[in-house]
Amino acid sequence: MKAIRAQMNPHFIFNAINSIQNHILKNDSRTAQDYLAKFARLIRSVLENSKSENIPLVQEIETLQLYIELEQMRAHGRFTCRIEVEPALPVYEVLIPPLLLQPFVENAILHGLWPLQDASGVIEIRIRKRNEMLECVIEDNGVGRKASLWMKKHTEATHKSMGLSLTEERIKALNTFNNSVANLTIEDKVDTNGKPCGTLVTLLLPLIIAKVHQ
Repeated sequence: MKAIRAQMNPHFIFNAINSIQNHILKNDSRTAQDYLAKFARLIRSVLENSKSENIPLVQEIETLQLYIELEQMRAHGRFTCRIEVEPALPVYEVLIPPLLLQPFVENAILHGLWPLQDASGVIEIRIRKRNEMLECVIEDNGVGRKASLWMKKHTEATHKSMGLSLTEERIKALNTFNNSVANLTIEDKVDTNGKPCGTLVTLLLPLIIAKVHQ
């Protein structure tokens, strides 16, 4: 579990550094500084969170927001993102394994939203309590998994994302060693004409609440 948590997508790191370099070459030092500052905060957050088996939900959301902001800067505003957390959910007390949601968000952005041609990308992240479980939903209006797979087969793209497979391994490990009942479902969305219109990821986790001592 520690080995899996410690891994961070090298493709994302390469893209982030490349974006900083491009801004520097364009003499856009202000944007380069902003991007570098967010990137440094994200790396620090990832390193700190990877030391723990579980972290407060608020920390997971903050890390996720940093990652999304970096990708939005790189995409020049081609997609928007909304994060909705159930108001009654105590985000400082609910615990979640670190970086568990990020691979799904990354997959939605890179393989679902980036390929959109004539539409604005939208990704929604909804977190709530459901029957004593923590439900995390990641929904996008991207091209869908079939179109994304076809594009990868017919382009020169060499990037192979390991985030989803690693996350599935983590969920299996959680269920095996902690007697958990975590569950993952991925659905392909279609419109009224049966045309792919995005992906819906639902992750159910045991609701773990640690009381904060004042």
